[in-house]
Amino acid sequence: MPVLLALTVSHPEPTGVTAVVSYDLTDRSLDEQQLNAMLSRLDNLITTGIPASAKPWPLPLLDAWRQVRLGASPAQAATTLWPFYLRRVRSWLSTGITVPLAARRAHLAKAHVCLGRWIADDNRRRS
Repeated sequence: MPVLLALTVSHPEPTGVTAVVSYDLTDRSLDEQQLNAMLSRLDNLITTGIPASAKPWPLPLLDAWRQVRLGASPAQAATTLWPFYLRRVRSWLSTGITVPLAARRAHLAKAHVCLGRWIADDNRRRS
């Protein structure tokens, strides 16, 4: 994440934010024991409580982008993402098993385009 955020300084506005994006996902099955072990490990990594009213992913990524644009180091901004990212991974694992592959692809593509538009909008407001 710090590498991605470092691009904020040199490339403040993403290109192609309205382009169609596609993610190449693979259906993999996890048995209940594997899934529970993975979720348990994620739960152990989440050290900061995030209120239920917290912004959903990828809005925390936009906040980190803004922090870097305002002068924070990419590494510092990335640390603010950790609990949100872990929660997102946990949610993806726990719900992804029941969501069809095409719907998962569409969800990722929508988040990708939305984040790009939010960043572009944010940059336009600042200029």
